Amino acid sequence: MTTGHDRNQVRTVPESSCGLPPGPDFADLAVRVEELGYTRMRDLDSAPLWEDPFVHLTPAARRTTRIGLATAVLVPDERSEMATASSIATIAHLAPGRFRACLGTGFTARRALGQAPMRLDAFAAYITTVGRLLAGETVVQDGRSTRMLHTAGLTAARPLDVPVRVSVLGPRDAALAGDLADGIIGRPHPARPRVTSSDSERRRS
Repeated sequence: MTTGHDRNQVRTVPESSCGLPPGPDFADLAVRVEELGYTRMRDLDSAPLWEDPFVHLTPAARRTTRIGLATAVLVPDERSEMATASSIATIAHLAPGRFRACLGTGFTARRALGQAPMRLDAFAAYITTVGRLLAGETVVQDGRSTRMLHTAGLTAARPLDVPVRVSVLGPRDAALAGDLADGIIGRPHPARPRVTSSDSERRRS
C-alpha cells in the first residue's frame, strides 16, 4: 500500500525479523536465524539491562553472509554521536549493504534509570549529527569542530549511506521520521506478531 507524505511516498514492507537482546549466544543465534531464512536479525539496546549491542553485532556480522543486521533500537544518550557514528561505520564495514541503524527515544532503557524518554528535539539533533558525521562532514560538539578521522581500511568509507529508521509510537514521532529518517519501525504485524515487524520504507519522489 502506498500513501503520500509531503515529498515522499511511503510503502509498507513486511519482513520476517528476529529481535534478541545482546548476550553471549547472540552470534550463534544469528547464524541459526539466517539458516531459518529470516530477513533480518535485530540487536536490542538497553545498557541497564543487557550487554553492548555493537560488541555482539561484530561476530554476528563476521559469521553470517546473507541476513540483514540491525539495532532495535539504539538509545542515543547511552553513547556520544561520534561513538554511534563510528560503531555504525564499523558494522557497515564488516557487513556491507546488510546493516540498518534503528534508533529510539529510549523508553525502556531510560525508564530503567528512572528517567523519562529522550525529548524529541534532542533526539532529532542527535540523528542529524550522526548522519552528518557518516556523510564525512564536520560538526560542532562541545563547542569544538570535529569529524570522523578514520584512515583507509578502518570502518566503511565516508560518505556512508546506511539506512536509518526511527521507532514510532505516536504522530509526533511519525512526523519526525518523515523529516529525518529513511523509514520507521512500527508495531508487529497483527497476523504474525512473533515473526514479522512492519517497516515503512520511504521512497523519495
